[in-house]
Amino acid sequence: MSSIDQKEDCDRLTQEQVASDKASQAAEDAIQAGLPYVWRQELDSVTVDIEVPAGTKARDLAVSIKRTSISGTFEGKRRRDRR
Repeated sequence: MSSIDQKEDCDRLTQEQVASDKASQAAEDAIQAGLPYVWRQELDSVTVDIEVPAGTKARDLAVSIKRTSISGTFEGKRRRDRR
């Protein structure tokens, strides 16, 4: 295989990967839109954003992070997500 053929294969693979990545991101965005929180995960970190009403105090919230679950309580209303 010539270097030109290899470049064309690489370009095609890149285009296929970009299309696949866009489709995966669209699917993730659709799932995320239906959740009451925003979950972002990188290799070395996780960020969870949950909107609470203005004026909420820290004492109004209880969050528990365990190895297989995250749960939170806001004024006695419990929400839980397992990943």
